[in-house]
Amino acid sequence: MDLSVVTQEIFQSIPHAIVPDSQDALLIQKHNKLLMTYEDALVTGFYDTVYGDDNLKDQLSADERKAREQTLRQWYQVSMKGNFDEQYWKWQTFVGVVHVKHKISNAAMLGMWGWMMSFLQEKLLQDLDVAEAIKVLAVLQKLQAVVSSLTVESFIVTQKEAIHMASGLNDAILGRLISTEIDQMLTKARTELMGSNTLQQQAA
Repeated sequence: MDLSVVTQEIFQSIPHAIVPDSQDALLIQKHNKLLMTYEDALVTGFYDTVYGDDNLKDQLSADERKAREQTLRQWYQVSMKGNFDEQYWKWQTFVGVVHVKHKISNAAMLGMWGWMMSFLQEKLLQDLDVAEAIKVLAVLQKLQAVVSSLTVESFIVTQKEAIHMASGLNDAILGRLISTEIDQMLTKARTELMGSNTLQQQAA
């Protein structure tokens, strides 16, 4: 798996408008000292939430907490420097690969991103004037969108490549098999939704 290639391919599907630009980076750098004052509370609160939640606590063992906190701390420190370059984005793609290894679901990751944004929103609105806080939050929302996109897509790519290598099937055959299975899943899902005139059914 070539992280550079995968990252570039994912970026081709990410809207340019949500990718942090140089001005966004400068805004994060401007408020770096303030953002770093949130580090300890964010890391502790993040994992208090994970280990205190019935849906999440079984995804990580208790003896992993210290190492996981250090990983999040490192990610936060680097991210709040605002250096959103190619190496940084490749690192976010790599996170998706790590999540496959450790069986951390995309749902859990996205949910905790939501927690983190709520935490930062509360802090920034408390410590900055509203207009400036909204500007910083807008950049952080861009960061959330791009990091989530890279992590989720690399998670999917990693699983697909692992299946491909383990099965020995070429991409065309594997693609047809997956397409057939998806068609069957859609048929079953539509059957379950029959009789309920919902937007979800119409979208299917």
